[in-house]
Amino acid sequence: TTQEALTDDIAAMMQQAFAPRGVAVLTRLRHGCMTLRAPGQKDSTVSVLRYAGVFSADPALQSRFLALAGAPPDASA
Repeated sequence: TTQEALTDDIAAMMQQAFAPRGVAVLTRLRHGCMTLRAPGQKDSTVSVLRYAGVFSADPALQSRFLALAGAPPDASA
């Protein structure tokens, strides 16, 4: 999807620009099509999560990132 591609692009740009040991990106976007098709879902958002580098293999870092980002504890990549 477009949101997944955008999230991947953000992670790649951060990796390229800053060369960190790891990158974590969480996007939350409201989708107009979901709002139009299901009027009862006016606040419908979709989240996409991407990890790279040290975040990929470290569940503790992932949990810390999600806590700082205000994501629900059951969020996953």
